[in-house]
Amino acid sequence: MRALLPWQEGELERLQTLYQAGSLSHAFLIHDLGHEVEASRSFAAQFAAGVFCENQLLGGCLRCSSCQLRQAGSHADLHWLQPEEAKQIKIEQIRSAIDWSHQTAQQGRAKVLVLDTVEHMNMYAINALLKLLEEPVENTFILLLSSRPLLVLPTLKSRCQRLEIAACLPAEAIVWLAKRHPDIEEADLQSLYDLTGQKPLAADQLLQSGEQNQVLNLVEGLQHWLKGEVTPIQAGQRLHVKERPEMVFDVLFRAIAEAHRQQSGSQTKMKSESVRYLSELLKGRFDHWHLCQLSDRTVKARQAVLSGHNLNAALLIDQFLLNTEIT
Repeated sequence: MRALLPWQEGELERLQTLYQAGSLSHAFLIHDLGHEVEASRSFAAQFAAGVFCENQLLGGCLRCSSCQLRQAGSHADLHWLQPEEAKQIKIEQIRSAIDWSHQTAQQGRAKVLVLDTVEHMNMYAINALLKLLEEPVENTFILLLSSRPLLVLPTLKSRCQRLEIAACLPAEAIVWLAKRHPDIEEADLQSLYDLTGQKPLAADQLLQSGEQNQVLNLVEGLQHWLKGEVTPIQAGQRLHVKERPEMVFDVLFRAIAEAHRQQSGSQTKMKSESVRYLSELLKGRFDHWHLCQLSDRTVKARQAVLSGHNLNAALLIDQFLLNTEIT
């Protein structure tokens, strides 16, 4: 169950007030300004919780029958659509959702349909959805989640109210992470936060998985490699994270972006000393042009790891390091 995020409470309260007054729009296009789709998912889940709660509490009271059904993942008035095997939301899913929308709310309050994420819909599904948006069903609210709203067709945007969710401020994010993980040192929380692109939910997920030490060790391993203290093969052995092999390229990409900022004289976004040091090493070893090349190769290597083509990730990392010339 997704938690209520403190930086979203104000907007959720506003929507709940509109819902209780009977003046809430029937469809929203939701985008998280922190570029973290998981935050949009949390917002949608908490919106539904407030709508369904019999005691009308923000985030739900967790005690009433509706809240208990929602917590168990079996609330009949919540329909959550995600892309299937082809990585698209298909027309069959939309047709099923339309049939569901015309059924009476089983808990007697309202119904919530979530489309996650809407830019992953094929044209047939979009055309079917347009009909539902144009002919709204009473007391049924449609939430379209998007990580890239520029890719959403204007025909969909024009039929929804745009809702941009405020990003969590960096200082607030570290406080939130520290409350959830009191045993982790603040410096490590800051490093993980920076390495995930300042996305608090991604950092929280790493901490919950217990992989934080592996990710933090990547920074040290890349530092040793850039300083020439280890061979590429020795570095590769330290950089391979079995469960998440793409992390080495995530870490490197963030550090390269910071090195670009340093080269251009822009203000740093990174507060983590270890990440800043890694960026300084990159800035000292590569000029602007070679940093751009390295960034491009990093993105392509990450895509190859995530392609699902059953590549040997450890071998790919070794080849990447061997083919990188450090001056």
